[in-house]
Amino acid sequence: MKKGFLSLFRNFFVRTFFSYIIVIVLVFVLIFLFSQAPIRGFYAEKLKSHLMQVGYAFIPKAVHLYDNNKMKELDVMVKNLGKTTDIRLTIVKPDGLVIADSKTDPQKMENHGDRPEVLVALKGDIGDSTRFSSTMGEQMLYLAMPVTQNGETR
Repeated sequence: MKKGFLSLFRNFFVRTFFSYIIVIVLVFVLIFLFSQAPIRGFYAEKLKSHLMQVGYAFIPKAVHLYDNNKMKELDVMVKNLGKTTDIRLTIVKPDGLVIADSKTDPQKMENHGDRPEVLVALKGDIGDSTRFSSTMGEQMLYLAMPVTQNGETR
């Protein structure tokens, strides 16, 4: 009689144990799936904030070099800043022409005037876009900050 009770208890325990394991795994999968978007959004907002801080610190020196027509020095400064911050920086004129870039020779780059973030920046707002970069081979966050003077985007 005891033997039958133990095997019945063991079978009940094993089934209950595996049922709980399945429920726990399903709960973890659901938590993972539903937390992806908020975590990604939080990270993207933090990254945008960091990029804006770098941009605001960088813009005055870049404008000074641009106004004094020191394009070579501007490109060197952008390349150095890109190395130290591990951020890709690109300076674009209002017509979309790239005049400095931290990773590439700006003269070999295509016009950026049609990029969504640049179009927003040309209107005087901070523009951002997330898309696949064929150059980098991965999903990238792009942020464009306008430089305005007397109400005009430079």
